[in-house]
Amino acid sequence: MDRFETLLTETVAPVLATLRTTHQTGTSAVTDRTAKEWLAEYGCAPKGRHGLATKLSNTLRALANKTGTPLLRCARTNTWLFPYDIAVPFMEGQGKAWIRLHNDAVEKGQSALALKGLPKLDFADMTVMRAKAMTLEECADAIGRSLAVAERIHDRPKEANIGNCERSLRSAARTLIYLWGRVQGEKIEQEKALLARMERLRDGLREDNRRAEMA
Repeated sequence: MDRFETLLTETVAPVLATLRTTHQTGTSAVTDRTAKEWLAEYGCAPKGRHGLATKLSNTLRALANKTGTPLLRCARTNTWLFPYDIAVPFMEGQGKAWIRLHNDAVEKGQSALALKGLPKLDFADMTVMRAKAMTLEECADAIGRSLAVAERIHDRPKEANIGNCERSLRSAARTLIYLWGRVQGEKIEQEKALLARMERLRDGLREDNRRAEMA
């Protein structure tokens, strides 16, 4: 083998093996897409979405890391490509919420409601940052207090203690965010389990076909 062939087999071939182009306009779509393409697929307004695309890319990469899913790069842009089984479960949950907030900010000039002291969600590892796990009793108590605030503000607003109302609503908001994070985490786990079952079924069918051909 001469030096040119060695260069091809040892240097160029491994690089080419890791590249996959994304779909071009006018051609059929493929399952692997960049973060920007997934945002577009779910109706994200183009204006000012660069930061959101970076945030989505980082989150999906963390998810892929956790699940051991190998990722490829786009041969055209060298950006990361994310497969269906990683991107869609996330986009159907938290991704849609991000896009809705982004589109509201772009189209209506509205941004997300920010209440001081609320926990932040980290969907890369399906946990709620800076928020301890809550018991069922704690969740019920916080939501019950919010209902008491609703009753007071609706029927007797002049008698409402604003400070207590704010504390109760912050507690309820923190609870809802915590529960939302738990639900989205479980949703993704169930999606992964379903995909795994489908994969095992497909492998079983392939094995049955192979045995039938050998018989």
